[in-house]
Amino acid sequence: MKRSDFLHMAFGAGALGVLRTNAAEKRPPNIVLILADDLGWADTGCYGNTYHRTPNIDRLAAQGMRFTDAYANAANCAPTRACLLTGRYVPRHGVYTVGPPERFDGHEQFLEYGERKLLACANPEAVPEDAILLPQPLRRAGYATALFGKVHALFRRGHVPHMHRIAAEDVEYIRRKGFDEAVVARSFDHLHASVVTEDGPAHSGELMSEVLSGRAARFIGDHRNRPFFLYLASILPHSPLKAPAERVANYERIPASETHDNPTYAAMVELLDRAVGRVLDALEEHGLAENTLVIFTSDNGGATGVYGKPWTVNGRITSNAPLRGQKGQFYEGGIRVPFIARCPGSIEAGAVCRTPVALTDLYPTFLELAGCGIPGRLDGRSLRPLLESRPERFPERPLFWHFPGYLPLRARPHSVVRRGDYKLIENFEDGSLELYNLREDLSERQNLAPSQPELCAELAALLRDWRRRTGARIPEPNPDFDPADEGVW
Repeated sequence: MKRSDFLHMAFGAGALGVLRTNAAEKRPPNIVLILADDLGWADTGCYGNTYHRTPNIDRLAAQGMRFTDAYANAANCAPTRACLLTGRYVPRHGVYTVGPPERFDGHEQFLEYGERKLLACANPEAVPEDAILLPQPLRRAGYATALFGKVHALFRRGHVPHMHRIAAEDVEYIRRKGFDEAVVARSFDHLHASVVTEDGPAHSGELMSEVLSGRAARFIGDHRNRPFFLYLASILPHSPLKAPAERVANYERIPASETHDNPTYAAMVELLDRAVGRVLDALEEHGLAENTLVIFTSDNGGATGVYGKPWTVNGRITSNAPLRGQKGQFYEGGIRVPFIARCPGSIEAGAVCRTPVALTDLYPTFLELAGCGIPGRLDGRSLRPLLESRPERFPERPLFWHFPGYLPLRARPHSVVRRGDYKLIENFEDGSLELYNLREDLSERQNLAPSQPELCAELAALLRDWRRRTGARIPEPNPDFDPADEGVW
């Protein structure tokens, strides 16, 4: 028997233990992935937020499993989405940030060239064209596939357009890479939808979230008689801060919480929640909820808007407290994300999972449930044991991050590893290490590196070996760096 046939049989049989399959139709589960844009770990009610109203996301958590230690594979959007679609870590596909390394040159809050000790590595901006992306094996297995919303990294290398210049030929490429249907967001104007399909750009006075969730609901109805994979990539609550005035006014009339006080941002989170509700309602309307795995998560941590002041309130967009940091940083506030999984009757309602997981785990999870063979080596691991509430069958493994560049006021080149309760950050500019015990110090305030040199050395060796195995690129010294001009954030 060929290995691929064995994998197909093994995964197909295993899937029956996770999700109930319609015995009459022998149909594999539908899969719905809803990815928020810049939604923080503490931005929803089910994660403790008392200011934002998120009844649909909270409903999802009450009916499913909420993960406390889920991670994006990067601290900003493009690399996380590349990891999700390939099932591989950043060094393997190369996309580590948004745009070219010089994207922020001239930015008043960015280090000038001579102030940077290292030369940022080149960023290809798009996944390799020969990569087998998540929707491709699902489509071959008979799934209808669709992407509605934001696209990053899913373009031809060397032909990555600015968001407002995404054209019909770009959408056609996206369809060739595995999506039967694609409606791509063309701007961050939340109040006036601007999208593009294979027929070209389209504009309307509708809310972007209403247009995208409406297409998602229609897709569910159109494909109710066959398995489907729906990827709803919202642009909410990414800046700019815009929401209907009446929704903003609702939050201006209620007391702010200790950590959250921005009525416009709260209204944007509510719009995201409404989009989630529209998808859940469509599943229930067509009798599909019982055989549909729904995953809700975010591409990175919340963008607080206050660099270096993660716990201050004035002037803040949102707060990731008690987590340190924000989008663009590799402290917990930048990479720990909300993550909820629901499939009624198969995943225990109201369950909480504290095992660390990453978005790269979605690729093998979805393929196992669909009965697909795994196409080559992936860095993620199927979450099936955790979804079955059997964490003992999910052995501990380290998680890794790599960022060989710079972001204004947020990040310098470094690598990160989390193993168990401990997290190590290795800074490439000076070789310094930061060590945190996340169980005892979730806010990462106490650097244990000076007091635990042996553990630091062990984790640093683990990190170096991972970089070697994945071919991670390390920034080289900047020959024009002048120590007298070293930038300080």
